Amino acid sequence: MTVQTIDIETVPSAKALDLEPPEHWLNKGVSSNWKSDTVEALRTKRAAEWPEELLKRASLDWRLGQICCASLCVEGDCWTSTSELGGEGDLLREFWDHIRLMHGRRTAGFNIRNFDLPWILGRTAVQCLTPTRRWRTNRYDPRDLTDWSDILSNYGAFDMRGWTLERYAEWFGLEHRPVGSGADVAGWVAAGEWAKVAGHCESDALATWELDRMMAPGFLGAP
Repeated sequence: MTVQTIDIETVPSAKALDLEPPEHWLNKGVSSNWKSDTVEALRTKRAAEWPEELLKRASLDWRLGQICCASLCVEGDCWTSTSELGGEGDLLREFWDHIRLMHGRRTAGFNIRNFDLPWILGRTAVQCLTPTRRWRTNRYDPRDLTDWSDILSNYGAFDMRGWTLERYAEWFGLEHRPVGSGADVAGWVAAGEWAKVAGHCESDALATWELDRMMAPGFLGAP
């Protein structure tokens, strides 16, 4: 079965960035026997840290963010698009059109089961669109949806910390390696540097495709 690899990039929504820090965030670490001025000092410090924390949270939670770029790669040939012109709705319509044309292919990604797919389905629902495909998301049966972050760590039995797609690509000497970092995407979008967003997204999809090509025979067996 031919494989398609998927990668997306996400940014916070404008609405999410207006959220005020919750009380449990402001009071984290406060002890009941502290003096009021000590408590207030900590709350002030936490409030100052909230914008950075919110930016991180909203880039990881589909309820607080939006998809700004998507890439699909098949045999090293990629379709990549951003939300620069038509917004998230047009980006997702185009994405599902390409998925429809690729019916029957195994889908692979890196952390796709816990990140990319929930984001794609969640934001598709928000945009009132209908997916053109459904996946079997059984964690231990990767023949339809293959998550290499899961598989290569034996589903968390081996330490996953630090084992990013970039590290796997470097460690196993892949030709295609991620360019830039997901942490930079919000800044690129804010600066209008959409080519960097697209380049980073596509490089992740290509690196995942090459990782799949290397690992699938051993882990998934004959196609």
